[in-house]
Amino acid sequence: MIIKGEVTKEDIKHGFVRSSSNCPIARSLGRILPDDVRVSVGKRTITIDRKVEYLISKFRIFIRRFDDDLPVKPFKYVFPTNHDYELRIKK
Repeated sequence: MIIKGEVTKEDIKHGFVRSSSNCPIARSLGRILPDDVRVSVGKRTITIDRKVEYLISKFRIFIRRFDDDLPVKPFKYVFPTNHDYELRIKK
């Protein structure tokens, strides 16, 4: 499954440093995935619906900068997953 999304200025403004479930990336995925799917973003992995994926480099760099209180910008992403999630993507 491929997940396409965008981390927005609002995600950055309202995201929390070192928060696995409320960082800008988790907020972005929360807009895309169904409400009952839990997302947890770590420094190297992301857990979606209790399935662990390795982060793409764009996510790792962003998280490191965001957590270190360095400037970050909104960005679009394509996140290929290794699991076949039976999820409905919000439109």
